[in-house]
Amino acid sequence: MVHSSAAAVAALLHGVPVIATDPACALAPLATRFEDIESPHRPDDRVAWAERLADSQWTLEEMKAGLAWRSLHDH
Repeated sequence: MVHSSAAAVAALLHGVPVIATDPACALAPLATRFEDIESPHRPDDRVAWAERLADSQWTLEEMKAGLAWRSLHDH
């Protein structure tokens, strides 16, 4: 159970069910509701969700300035 966490994103990508307490966090659409803990949600659209999440990590201005590329290239 998380409020909002990068570890929960990694867990979801590996197929591990996650309970998110913050309805506004990015992983909420794929999270299991606490009431459903006995039959956790195991979404099939994790990759599409991760792609949308990644698309929102950089603003257009940051991409134009090369910040996204430098961040990827340096890591």
